[in-house]
Amino acid sequence: MQPPLRVGLLGCGRLGSQVMLPLLASRPDVRVTVVADPDEPARTRAQARAPGAVADADWRAALDRPDLDAVVVTLPTALHGAAALSAMARGVAVYLEKPLAATLDEATAIREAWRGTGLTVAVGFNLRFHPLIIRMRQHLCDGRIGQPRLMRCAFTVAARLDGSWRHHSAQGGGVLRDLASHHVDLARHLLGGDIQRVSASRVTPAGGGETIAATAVLDDDLVLSATWASGAIDEDVVEIVGTDGAVRLSRYEDLTIIHRGRSVPGPSTRLMRVVPTPRVVAFGLAKRRAPWHDPSFAAALDNFLAAARQRVPVVPGIDDGWQSVRVTSAIAEAARTGRCVDLSTQSSDVDPGTS
Repeated sequence: MQPPLRVGLLGCGRLGSQVMLPLLASRPDVRVTVVADPDEPARTRAQARAPGAVADADWRAALDRPDLDAVVVTLPTALHGAAALSAMARGVAVYLEKPLAATLDEATAIREAWRGTGLTVAVGFNLRFHPLIIRMRQHLCDGRIGQPRLMRCAFTVAARLDGSWRHHSAQGGGVLRDLASHHVDLARHLLGGDIQRVSASRVTPAGGGETIAATAVLDDDLVLSATWASGAIDEDVVEIVGTDGAVRLSRYEDLTIIHRGRSVPGPSTRLMRVVPTPRVVAFGLAKRRAPWHDPSFAAALDNFLAAARQRVPVVPGIDDGWQSVRVTSAIAEAARTGRCVDLSTQSSDVDPGTS
């Protein structure tokens, strides 16, 4: 029997302490050896969830410990670049919460440092592992909607999070890094192409928050039309329209709808809205048991831990993270200048923030 994988948690905020740490602590094949955060109450709470782990105020000092095989990084985005580079320099496997870095320069530096090392470095695009996204991708692979033409999506979060660093560009947040990074990755994952050019606009409502609307063109003239906002209700909707039909999901409604041709959804589809199928019921139960009621976090972490134990590269990884930062940087430039941005000519020093 293999010894437990020795894992450190860098960053004990909401995601680290409420999601990642309970998942790590529940696994018999993992031993949490250190938790690090500059906030003492956060360290104390994290240490209580992982008895036996050492608590450190400095994530850099935590990386110097000899009892580390891997680290999970849930630090603020502004620290992602430094933490990733430091962890890779020590030869440990890294699960780095998205986005890969706060700027494209940092993301490029991480990618260059990683190339050729063979290190296991995962970027936390957990939505790839969401059961509804998996079902949607299978529908696409099966040709259920014909040839995809358009992806429409909207991801919004409630005002209760507006005081967090996650929603302020200067602190490494903002809707592009926090929300759009997920959908940009899903566009590549679901449609199989890279984004070539983007246009965008940004609105800051009087009541607070931020809204960015963007249109992007991928390979094969596929189109992404997206809106991301803070200061609204919690919502995450993805729809892909094809030559023979469309597939749509709402991540908070636990429902995937397929309809054919020009007709509106039939009675059986409408019934699904009020009468849950056994699959929907099972998924609902799984959500209730999962941290933050989202089983994709556990699946993404499982994917990383399996690769870390084998010391092999992992997907989604650094290249995926770099592509996401590259595109959100271009969207930021398009929103700032009001011009369409061609990514083939995009400079590498654009910051994916808009304030």
